Amino acid sequence: MVRSGLAIVVVCAGCAASLAKSPKPDAAVASAAVVEADEAPVEQLGGAYAVAGEVMEYEVQLRGITVGRVQVAVGDPGEVDGRHAIIVRSRGASAGVVALLGELSWEMTTTVDLDAGYALTEDEEFTAIVAGKRKHEHTDRTWARDEGHHNIHSAAGGLRGWRSQLGARVAADVHLGNATIPVELRDSDREMVGDKPAVRYDGIAADELSVSIWISDDVARVPLRVHCGTKFGDIQIELVGYELPRN
Repeated sequence: MVRSGLAIVVVCAGCAASLAKSPKPDAAVASAAVVEADEAPVEQLGGAYAVAGEVMEYEVQLRGITVGRVQVAVGDPGEVDGRHAIIVRSRGASAGVVALLGELSWEMTTTVDLDAGYALTEDEEFTAIVAGKRKHEHTDRTWARDEGHHNIHSAAGGLRGWRSQLGARVAADVHLGNATIPVELRDSDREMVGDKPAVRYDGIAADELSVSIWISDDVARVPLRVHCGTKFGDIQIELVGYELPRN
């Protein structure tokens, strides 16, 4: 369950970015001419967005109990095989009551094509130590740009880069390990999360899980909060730290 929670947060918080080419988002008020959700065409994720050098930290709760922490770090833009690319790294670990039962850790590093927004390479490790028994999994994958492959980092960056209006819908197939998770979201509202204006996206993942995501309605487009309903209980993911490089 911790691994599922960590995966969900990175879907919503990882960053792969078209920094210079992404237009500045409109900051606040949605258009009065709202397209009804059942009439709006379903868009596909395109170019993504993030801020080079940013670091985000999230707390993961299950049924109101802290179960994990996740850090997401974005590198500087560069080139891979002549294409603009960026590296995104995430690291998660068990916390709270789960840490008393065992040690769980998860890491993922993705190279993302900045122009298309798709994942090019992925390196993932998961380790669990429970009752003295250790389980370790490691995968290393590579995709061609024309495969149009989204993992949790590239999909999260694409959502950050989606310049939506109320009622607009977007869909993507997100790959996690050997599983393919269809996700569809709708631009539902403009709300405040603490002292920050936010866009709220509501939708369905894996055809059965209700998902809500809040992203700051400003230039940074930082994922602020995620709520996901599962058969094990509600997962709540909250931004608890955000840093930018001094330069």
